[in-house]
Amino acid sequence: MEIFLCVLLLFGCRQQNINRNLLRADALMDFNPDSAYHVLSVISPALISTDENRALYGLLYNEARFKLYKKADFRPIAFSIKYFSAHSDLLMLQRSYYYHGAINKDNGGPLNITLNDYKNAERLINVNSESTLMLRIYEGLMDINLIHWNPSVALHYAKLEYEAAKRVKDMDAVVGAINNVSVSYLQNDMKDSSFHYMKLALGYCNKKIADATKAKIYNNAALYYEDYYGRYDLAECYFKIAQQYAKSESTDFALSDIYLKTGRAEDAFLILRNLMKSNDALVRIEANKMLGNYYRDNGDYRNAYIYQTRGDSLQLNQQDEIQETEVKEIQAKYDAGILQSENDKFVGNIIIVFLSVLSAALSVILFIIYKIRRKERFISMLKLQIEASDKKIKQIQEDTNKTFGEKFSELKCLIVQKQSLIDRLERKVNDTSAENDDYMKTISEITDGLQWLFYVMNNEENLQMDKNEMLKFINCYRLLDDAFLCKRGSDEWKCSHSQ
Repeated sequence: MEIFLCVLLLFGCRQQNINRNLLRADALMDFNPDSAYHVLSVISPALISTDENRALYGLLYNEARFKLYKKADFRPIAFSIKYFSAHSDLLMLQRSYYYHGAINKDNGGPLNITLNDYKNAERLINVNSESTLMLRIYEGLMDINLIHWNPSVALHYAKLEYEAAKRVKDMDAVVGAINNVSVSYLQNDMKDSSFHYMKLALGYCNKKIADATKAKIYNNAALYYEDYYGRYDLAECYFKIAQQYAKSESTDFALSDIYLKTGRAEDAFLILRNLMKSNDALVRIEANKMLGNYYRDNGDYRNAYIYQTRGDSLQLNQQDEIQETEVKEIQAKYDAGILQSENDKFVGNIIIVFLSVLSAALSVILFIIYKIRRKERFISMLKLQIEASDKKIKQIQEDTNKTFGEKFSELKCLIVQKQSLIDRLERKVNDTSAENDDYMKTISEITDGLQWLFYVMNNEENLQMDKNEMLKFINCYRLLDDAFLCKRGSDEWKCSHSQ
């Protein structure tokens, strides 16, 4: 029975493994999305059979792709929203609303869908105020209101984002929120307040924060002075300071743009030529297009055409690489699904064969039990006949109406019959005891044989069976395929593992 339960457990453990991997990916998602994505990539969606796992996978897989700047699909998250809403899982529902909207916006979808998703997520903040997610929701609402040119609402959400960032106690989040407040004030024509928050962000550079965060602060200050005050000198200064803390292609492009605008084309060309050697295809595309635009604006249409064409060619190659990567991912999932399907088929064959042998073995065991019960009933019948003889002997002995000679004659006959019954009982008990020992030995051998059959059918190649164990296995397998074993003759115990 234990072996039978093991086989059933093999059939049902797949969904548990999928759920375990999903929970592991969820735990990794915030701080190691690349590791989470690796865990999720080995899961074949076709093998997910429960709605809970399907809803969780649809959310986590596309959330990981979104965080890794890979193209994600918001459509599976619609099922996640439906499932988590029906099961009142408000944390996952809020998370699903946010990423459904964020991915829709990232894919260039209708902004009203994103706005509606963000607002639905915001309504759940009173129920679930998980700080990191709340920060993202407010940042998303701030950003989309800036796009819709609704600066007063954008400022409202930028301030809420700032308060949420302080609760998260993440310096990068705080600096990002301060920058968004500064930008929102500027969009509301409140330059003094905008400048105050920009200076506040610069003040964080004196604190123990990451170099990358300092670079972000100086880059934001540089863009502030360049875009809104036309102070290219200050912008250049801040960009160069940012480069001291963290090298960035975006800062290189910004410096190149300043050099081109201020008549320092050779300095710009030096930077752009280095960017053209980058391993990042998008960087090479942008560098070529920037040079193409510069030559076009200056009337050099020959060079403008060369660099613009080169940029377009790189862009087409990049699109092909993206499609190739997506095809490889789809193929990998397909291959994983085929492999799992073959494994399921193999497991199914194990179950069918094992159940066939188990059924035959149970039939033998039931037949043995039937024979034992039949012998027990026969012994019980003999015991009842002996008891009846004892009662009859006692009645004759107590009968006062009969002479001594009559009693002697009847008692002699009854005693002979009783002795005959006792002899039969002793023989039957002895025979039954010996047969029971044989039956129990047979049942034990069948059980052991079933165990070895399970191991062999599970393709455990490193099995080490001695002659006795092999014979037990063969006696069990004989129930399934006696014809094959008959062909082996007396050497049947020498069968190889594959045979």
